[in-house]
Amino acid sequence: MKAYICERCGSNLRKEGNVFRCPHCDAVYSEQHQESLSEALDNVLQSAQIEALAKARMNLYQAVHVKYPSKERVITAAKAVLAIHPQDDLARVYLYSHDTDPYELNDLLASLNVAHDEALEIVNWLIPSLHERTIGPLKDFIMRHFTNKERTKYLTAIEDEAAKIIEGVYVASFPRDVFLAYSSADMKQVVRMVDLLEENGFLVFASFRNLRHGKGAQENYLDAIKEAMASCKCFVFLSSKHSRSVNCDACKVELPYLIENFPDKPRIEYILEDYGSHMPIVVRKTLKEAFPEQEHCRHEEDLIERLTQFKKKSKAASLTKAKKEEEEARKKEQERKALEEKKRAEEAKKQAELRAIQQQKERELRQKEAEKEKRRQEKIRQKEERRVHRAEAFSNVGHGALFLITLVLCLGSFAALVLGMTYRNNAFVVRAANIIFYVAIGAAIFAFIGCFIHKDRSFKLVVGNVVLTAATIIAVLIYNASGNRGIEGVFVSTEFGFTYHLHDNRTASIIAYDGESEDVVIPEQVSGYTIDWINTGVFANNSQIKSLTLKGPASIGPHAFDGCKNLETITFSDFTYTLFNGAFHHCRNLKAVNIGKAELYYAYEAGKSTECAFLDTNPTFYLDGGVLNESWITGMQDHTASMILGPNSKSVGPVFNTLVIKDGFTFDTGSITSYSSPLFNNYYHPAGKVIYIPTSVTSIPRAFFGDSLPDGSGYTVKVYYAGTQQQWSAIDIDRTNNGLYNDGKIEIHYETPYAE
Repeated sequence: MKAYICERCGSNLRKEGNVFRCPHCDAVYSEQHQESLSEALDNVLQSAQIEALAKARMNLYQAVHVKYPSKERVITAAKAVLAIHPQDDLARVYLYSHDTDPYELNDLLASLNVAHDEALEIVNWLIPSLHERTIGPLKDFIMRHFTNKERTKYLTAIEDEAAKIIEGVYVASFPRDVFLAYSSADMKQVVRMVDLLEENGFLVFASFRNLRHGKGAQENYLDAIKEAMASCKCFVFLSSKHSRSVNCDACKVELPYLIENFPDKPRIEYILEDYGSHMPIVVRKTLKEAFPEQEHCRHEEDLIERLTQFKKKSKAASLTKAKKEEEEARKKEQERKALEEKKRAEEAKKQAELRAIQQQKERELRQKEAEKEKRRQEKIRQKEERRVHRAEAFSNVGHGALFLITLVLCLGSFAALVLGMTYRNNAFVVRAANIIFYVAIGAAIFAFIGCFIHKDRSFKLVVGNVVLTAATIIAVLIYNASGNRGIEGVFVSTEFGFTYHLHDNRTASIIAYDGESEDVVIPEQVSGYTIDWINTGVFANNSQIKSLTLKGPASIGPHAFDGCKNLETITFSDFTYTLFNGAFHHCRNLKAVNIGKAELYYAYEAGKSTECAFLDTNPTFYLDGGVLNESWITGMQDHTASMILGPNSKSVGPVFNTLVIKDGFTFDTGSITSYSSPLFNNYYHPAGKVIYIPTSVTSIPRAFFGDSLPDGSGYTVKVYYAGTQQQWSAIDIDRTNNGLYNDGKIEIHYETPYAE
């Protein structure tokens, strides 16, 4: 009999004839009324169950479709679905695939008859975690649900995975920088930590990625972990409530093995989650023994810095060990050589006695031979005197011809010097001058040597050839010093309109440009030669160029892009660049200079007037991880350029009227410095400045925003701070930053972050 509930007090009703009466509040209901209420209640319960099932299935989908699924999370989500709908096929597959006994999964696969999409999801889930006993049932499942190409594809994948199971391979002993100990419950943070460390140049061992989970690997799992710990240089323990558990392998196995076998190995406890009030005594004891000197940190920057120091110390220790081994080997080699020298001395003494006897016999024989040779040489001398006498008649004629040839080549080299210096950007003229110099210097040296081969009676001709040879060499040296980068190498013209000069040290220079492109790209190499120099004035006054991209570390010569009035953007790659006088002088339409991680330095030329590289321009400099050094790069006076600093920015030069500090930037690490003078040198900007400061800035170092202000100049500073006034007051600002302390000359606007 169905039970009915009182609407007034919730008690069970009693049937009295054709009505229902409440025994507590005496309320009376008709039978028809109660049937209607019961049906409505069933509908409400069914609706709630459908919503709960949909939510549980969504949780299961999210647990499965991640980069590295967590076994515990998948099992929990599958059980939640089955609690509502026990016959859910996908949930049963996900749950049984983690069961230690595969027979229940095999029975399920044999009985399943699902749609194509669900069959695809089941196969893609089971193949990477295949058990050898599941191979047959899974093949039968594929044969029932797939046809043609899909069937062949998945059967091949099963065969490949089965080979891995039989092989049981694991990858553990490869030397790495960091061994990562963790709990699988923290997998999302573990994956992020692995990516962070490898982005900073560290080789990382993590068991979820470096161990194959086949049959053979499972049997040798502990040995593989120990072998990996021995080969890694540093041990990092990701500390959380999950890893600080007596059931976690990281705390139960890996830390005790580290304490017992590698007491001197560097180790760090990176705290993902603070210590709670309750922690097992054995875990607390293990952590205390593993990290006795508080070897833990909480911030990623601190972790990277410590690992970098460990890496440097490890490298230094390796060098010291290698040096010691080399010294021991050297001593052994010296002892071996001393012993061999002693044996050789004894042998030499015996040989000397035998040679003394032999030499006596040889002296007697040589004396007879000497007398015979003396008579032969006398005959040869007499013959040579007769030959020289005949050659003297032709000597003066030969030296006269050498003199004329040297004179012509000397004049030609000076002509090439004039043409090469006048038309240094003309590829044909420069190439011709280079060829003439090669021929001229070769002929001059030949003439110089010829003066001494022939015994000339004319002293004037000898002196004339020597003088002309010296003049030719001087012409070559002048041409070399004129900015044409030497006489070695060859010139190569390409389809991009560049003319290159290739050098013997595998570098190249750009000496001319006759292209018509608006977007100029300077490549890193040409014909296997690295481009390291852009010659003086190569692109000067070019009105076609709108954008410039440097792919390699080419230094930019004086006035190389002077007067490029339509140049709008410049992009540097991750190299070190040197900028000379007026490299981008008069580029008045220049809007953006993308520095990124590049390092820009200014080159002073002794004896020449100094001009800023970006004088008479007004761009925005974008810096994120690179270096913009020297005020002579950006301009000294009346400069209104802007600077946008990324979170990883390093040293920057002064003289910017607008400064934007991107979110994530901080002075705390000491990585940002203002080179030689304040970043905002107030002497050159009486009109005012604009500064955007994010909440990530917690301190500002000494004199970073200027240490002096002109009196009575109307100078103002506008500060746009992303945080509140209370947050601003908490910033540690050194009192030498007068640009941020001068009352009446600074405007602070709070809660106004920089908008892109």
